[in-house]
Amino acid sequence: GKTTLLRILAGQEFPSAGTVTGTGGGVCLVREDQTYPDTYRVAHALRAAALLQPHWSAEVARELVTAFGLPLDRRVAKLSRGMRS
Repeated sequence: GKTTLLRILAGQEFPSAGTVTGTGGGVCLVREDQTYPDTYRVAHALRAAALLQPHWSAEVARELVTAFGLPLDRRVAKLSRGMRS
């Protein structure tokens, strides 16, 4: 139940019944079991997110990449858990 609720709030799953409402703030759910193709690099993940998230901000993404020192050419599978988050 808890994981399902979090996935619904993060827009990763749709409810089969009922209604979920929020206060208008953003939600980000980082799953530790999320898998990426072995060749998938950080830049690929950002491009995919931009296509899938309707309110994606390339500017905010650039700021976060810089702030966290994410190497755009590194494979996602080789990132630490903190960097993947």
